[in-house]
Amino acid sequence: MSPSPPADAGGPLEIEVRSSGETVSATPGDRVVIHLPENATTGYRWVVAILPHMLAPAADDLVPPTSTRPGAGGERRIALDVREAGTGEVVLSLERPWEGEPADRFVLSIAVS
Repeated sequence: MSPSPPADAGGPLEIEVRSSGETVSATPGDRVVIHLPENATTGYRWVVAILPHMLAPAADDLVPPTSTRPGAGGERRIALDVREAGTGEVVLSLERPWEGEPADRFVLSIAVS
């Protein structure tokens, strides 16, 4: 899956959960926004486990569910600003603070030129 819109369109690089394991290209000044499903009622939360040096955290928000159904899930949006050239992997983990091992991981390779 290619991020949409592309960096040269002037908007952020929008990344979805199905992009885990892929590589995206960016340039300094871009913003990368990762959208991941999250259900706060389960106690699990997506957290940044590894952030390469060329990225800086910009926002970390939980968008509530659109459904009023009990237990409905929302979306975690993690925004990262691209600061400089380099390559690396962003690793996010879905975890409960009181448990040792994450339930899931999201990995995105980023090449900044």
